[in-house]
Amino acid sequence: LYPGLNSYAKSNNFSLYQYTASGCPPILDFYLNNRKECINSNNSVYEEIKRLKPDSVILSAYWSMYDGSENWETLDTKKLSNTISKLKSLDINNIILVGHLPVYKINQADLLRKHTIWDKVNTKTYSKFKQSTHVYDNKIRDIASATGIDFISPLDILCDLDGCLLSVPGNEITPLSFDYGHLNHDGSIFLVSKFFESNLIKL
Repeated sequence: LYPGLNSYAKSNNFSLYQYTASGCPPILDFYLNNRKECINSNNSVYEEIKRLKPDSVILSAYWSMYDGSENWETLDTKKLSNTISKLKSLDINNIILVGHLPVYKINQADLLRKHTIWDKVNTKTYSKFKQSTHVYDNKIRDIASATGIDFISPLDILCDLDGCLLSVPGNEITPLSFDYGHLNHDGSIFLVSKFFESNLIKL
């Protein structure tokens, strides 16, 4: 999301602060054995939010990673709700929870490649798609609804009955992702532009 948000911030004259730590979801007091620094990192970010007093806070993560497998703890939805409550106590105007990006079992760019010269490149598909993506997107949607904050689902924007977009719409094939699910620069700018066009993020 961040290349797109940075680009939009520069062109619309507002300040943007990004705080991320690899493998750490934006959940206070959520212990992860694989990332023991997450609690301290998130506490530091919370203190920065208190100091900066921003108008809006956007929370996003690779939510389905926290499924209890491969030594990752299970997503603690109660602690996520508590985190949102703590942010609300800071009188932030807009708290936005972002759902799941499309995730595939192989690199998305590989799904765009022709196998023969007669093949047509399919820029939208559910082939090799991880269905857990939808499950966790709905979990995050429910938390946003229960806590009364805004929710954005990238799946609602990028996917339909035929599948999820693999390429930025246009005359040339431009992959949205550089791997199985992380947006590249072009993909981020495309998706975030849709956030603002649809008034999903209010400044």
